[in-house]
Amino acid sequence: MSGRPGRVVLGVVTFVILGAGWFALVAPRSDEAGLVSPVAPAPSSIWPEGPFDRPDTLRLEQARVEAGRDRWRLRADAVVAHFVQSTFGWITVEIAGAAEPPTAGPVTYRAREDCGALCEGLGGGGWVEVTVDRLLDERAGTIWSVVAVRSDRLRLPVEAGEVVVAGESLPFGLSLAEDRHAAVGVRFAQPPGETTTSDCGDGFAGEAGVTDAEVSVTVPDPPFDELSCSAGGAAGYVFAYTTTRLTVQTGDPLVEPVYLTDLSIVPVVIA
Repeated sequence: MSGRPGRVVLGVVTFVILGAGWFALVAPRSDEAGLVSPVAPAPSSIWPEGPFDRPDTLRLEQARVEAGRDRWRLRADAVVAHFVQSTFGWITVEIAGAAEPPTAGPVTYRAREDCGALCEGLGGGGWVEVTVDRLLDERAGTIWSVVAVRSDRLRLPVEAGEVVVAGESLPFGLSLAEDRHAAVGVRFAQPPGETTTSDCGDGFAGEAGVTDAEVSVTVPDPPFDELSCSAGGAAGYVFAYTTTRLTVQTGDPLVEPVYLTDLSIVPVVIA
């Protein structure tokens, strides 16, 4: 699992009507060399299952839910609430989304921290858009997953499911408050499963402690030092997140152990 469950306790959750938005799950981009990227077999989601999980992870979790465990996975709004709790570290949250439980996905909710005086000095109050979907099928009783997170203040260079090419430069646009800094980048790994030939480790390119409005990150070429690892491409995510400047950032929002003030993140495939 990518999140850090149990770090905070859910407080107030408020629902209002909001139109849903969506990103294409697979929208390959061509480059001059005409490269074709393999589609990663791992889940095309961010949380709780992520690009580094095995292809059968979703079905195993579906079986757990059908056996009576993790029943919150059956409610789209509950998945959003659990996600922002475990990833942002928010104490209480306000969620704006579908007035009625959605019967099919994808569906986008807005979420923000709602902690009153406790937020003073921490920059709370900004909205993020969290898109969830049923990735196995659309039938009732199927689990929901977070498939993209977007903030207007952190503009990513790709959409969810896009292909990025090794050697490509990814430009990020950042709107930062004076007391914030950002971390941006791409983290990836060889798609897990039967094609894995060796322990290739994680690939990463990024910057932490960014205070400029624009920054670019270049995807490693080849993605891994071991060429046999690079041949099959990779799966991962492109991200940008912010914290207060007092925080020494780890460079990855899904393992950041402190309070996040903003986040954009989408799953991608590396050619």
